[in-house]
Amino acid sequence: MKKELELHNLLEEVVAIANDPGGKFYGAGLWKKCHKLVEAHYLPAKDFFIQELDDPRWNWRRESVSLLGYHYKLDQKVINKIQGLLLHDPDSGVRIACASVLGNQSKLPDIALLEALEHDANALVKESAFTAILDLAGVPFKIREYYLQKLRVGDLSPTVDQIKEILVIENINTNDIFDK
Repeated sequence: MKKELELHNLLEEVVAIANDPGGKFYGAGLWKKCHKLVEAHYLPAKDFFIQELDDPRWNWRRESVSLLGYHYKLDQKVINKIQGLLLHDPDSGVRIACASVLGNQSKLPDIALLEALEHDANALVKESAFTAILDLAGVPFKIREYYLQKLRVGDLSPTVDQIKEILVIENINTNDIFDK
């Protein structure tokens, strides 16, 4: 009961800062407070961070995506919201976080990841989508990192065709992965 009250009070602090138009995500130990809430899997905090996906401030959206995506199991409605942010958020940091979370929470084929891979103007968003798709396809971490390094030095391009080629090389079945 004491733990529940502590988490409730902590969430109230976070909500008060979020409701302040000048409330900044960084500073005053807010990041640590948010992590305490999500590490406890406090469900009212999950609901709060889902609401914050619509916040006009990029840093609240970005951190909410990450806090949700790495600490809670997300339902399809929230995944759909994150896919929409990946495709349409004006901030590249938010889009990078979305791609990363989708690599953790979605399943293939994820049309938003494929679209971001092919069409996002930001190279880091494309890189995040590339990594997320390889992750969802079951490419082991060390192999994924190998291809990511090749991408970073310009030996690979972040394209669907390149991912298909990698999956063939790595003997990973590509059936149904790229159906649009």
